[in-house]
Amino acid sequence: LEALGITWQDAGPGEVLPAINTTSEQLASFEQLTDYQGARRNPVVHPKFAIGEAKFRTRQKRAARTMPDRLPRMLFELLEQERLESATPWHRPKLLALHQRAFCVLMRVFENRPYADVCHSLVNWQERGLLPASPGVNTLCAYFRDPELDALLKRLVRRIARVVRNLEYAAVLDSSSFSTLLSGNYRDSDRGKRIYRVNNRWLKAHVIAGPTTNVVSSIVITWNKRGPQDDKSNPTADVKFFMQLLRDTIELGWNLKFVAADKGYFDEDHYTIPMRELGIKVFIPFKRNTNATGKSAEMIEMLELYDKDPDGFDAPYNSVRPKIEGIFSATKRSTGASLWSRGEMIPEGASDEEFLTVGIARKNELMAKFIIHSLRQLVMLECL
Repeated sequence: LEALGITWQDAGPGEVLPAINTTSEQLASFEQLTDYQGARRNPVVHPKFAIGEAKFRTRQKRAARTMPDRLPRMLFELLEQERLESATPWHRPKLLALHQRAFCVLMRVFENRPYADVCHSLVNWQERGLLPASPGVNTLCAYFRDPELDALLKRLVRRIARVVRNLEYAAVLDSSSFSTLLSGNYRDSDRGKRIYRVNNRWLKAHVIAGPTTNVVSSIVITWNKRGPQDDKSNPTADVKFFMQLLRDTIELGWNLKFVAADKGYFDEDHYTIPMRELGIKVFIPFKRNTNATGKSAEMIEMLELYDKDPDGFDAPYNSVRPKIEGIFSATKRSTGASLWSRGEMIPEGASDEEFLTVGIARKNELMAKFIIHSLRQLVMLECL
């Protein structure tokens, strides 16, 4: 944690950890690790990672061993900093403070175990001084339905992304669905010959992330409506969230050189606006029989590159595009591909507005999954 400017002091049972004095400037000290241009052969690989395959695997295993202790402490540090910088009251009678409730929720997602087991582990963190009290099973379930938690988790996503803002030079976008039933299988439901559990519904996470650190910078959560992902009449289509995710990332200070996405984000405006207004090249593969008639100059430029120099187009695209699939895979393997939280299902024949409205419990849980993934990447950065 030296790069973060944080010094951990272990506390035994019954001892209280010292006050947290971390500032935004200390968290931003990751700016010292920004010499990514030195990696000429593969710009996605940061020089910090160029330590040899054997050393990398050794340190990766060390990070995995220390993850159960490092990640909760890092999470507590970030939440404590959010509390100190917030102007809103954080405490309500007979309940834990908001940042402490968020810690309990995120620990439930991190451990990915039944609520009773998580409550038992929270007792251990109470003994170590991170919590004044440990919640019961019903109380922990109620924390997921806390509407105040939604805004805090969004701020936490942005705070983590700002930590690595100077390590990223590109961004990649995609979406993935999560089941509302524990036995749901999206591959069988979406592409299989038989649809299992027809009463199942799927939540869709629209995500943008950095390929160097695999940290997620912005998330939009909707229900999943079947249909072409480049059809603007579909309220949950990927193409409708491209500019929102990109602008959220740029606001965090990410100095992006280019952005990559699949054909589900194909739209003329997605070439024109980023290249003309933001100076960011867009690598989205073109559809078959796309022609330049009546198109913008920016789109024609990328179309000529795609047609006349396929290697020049594919090299940056293929260097970052698989990263987002790895992010979804890692998130689902570590925190689960389905949601434990319960709520009302979206009805058949729902309106467009209903597809964009997700229950607060499921929304908080899905947001927490990607927060945990980003924190795991920060722990890996510390150990490299």
